[in-house]
Amino acid sequence: MKNVGLANEVTYSRHYPPLETVHETLGHDLAKAVAFFRRVDKIKPTRAAVMKRLRASNEKSALFVGGDEAAIVETIHSALRAHTGTAAPVRLK
Repeated sequence: MKNVGLANEVTYSRHYPPLETVHETLGHDLAKAVAFFRRVDKIKPTRAAVMKRLRASNEKSALFVGGDEAAIVETIHSALRAHTGTAAPVRLK
């Protein structure tokens, strides 16, 4: 069981700082943060669009998984820029 916990930390802990940045940018308002991520989920590129852009052969390939994650992170950046009204990239911790 300890290995499962460690694997979870290694896999997901790199996403904690960007989550904190979003939460701070939205005034530490959990409801706004949830609404923000629901919006990101609706506007992120589709899996098919990511596969096509990357010319990935399947959704289980490392190329696709990394590209899909990068597309979601870029969507978060874009949505935060739109929210703050700035053209400059919002620095995700």
